[in-house]
Amino acid sequence: MNDILTDLLASWREETTDTSDLTNRLLDTVLGMKADTARELLYPVILPWVRKAESDRARVLKAEQRVFDRGAARHGNPAQEAMRRLLASTVYVEGQGTVPWGEMTPEYHAIRVNFLQRTMDAYVTGVKATIARHEAVIRLLADNGLATMNAYVERFGELPGDLLEEDAGQPAPA
Repeated sequence: MNDILTDLLASWREETTDTSDLTNRLLDTVLGMKADTARELLYPVILPWVRKAESDRARVLKAEQRVFDRGAARHGNPAQEAMRRLLASTVYVEGQGTVPWGEMTPEYHAIRVNFLQRTMDAYVTGVKATIARHEAVIRLLADNGLATMNAYVERFGELPGDLLEEDAGQPAPA
């Protein structure tokens, strides 16, 4: 980033450290400048992004061309065709964006596995908490001879606090 943008950010940090506010102020300032000045300020910021986007696009197009090129040998074997489709498909890799399956390195596969594991763990934790909450409601209604939670609130005026907590029913941290 160039010195002018850096200086602008530094001068505004005394008023706010919210990145969204800083970004909006910076954009408003740059968009209010003459076009050639704004272009000069934004060019070094936007150029690397455009280069990466075009590189990613070229990589995907190259993989698609290898797989779907009309001159490519057709094996007639469904397993071979499925393999070709897999290698041309793309997958999200944290920090890399979408990457053709056939160009994924062991490092990319490890990043993807880690991402999927974290996603699955968060999902499973949420589902377990939801199950525990429903089981607690079943016991609560049965213990009080009520048919619904609305009936419970009508009788007692509010829900039990443990049903309202964000982490209600989640297992204790290990």
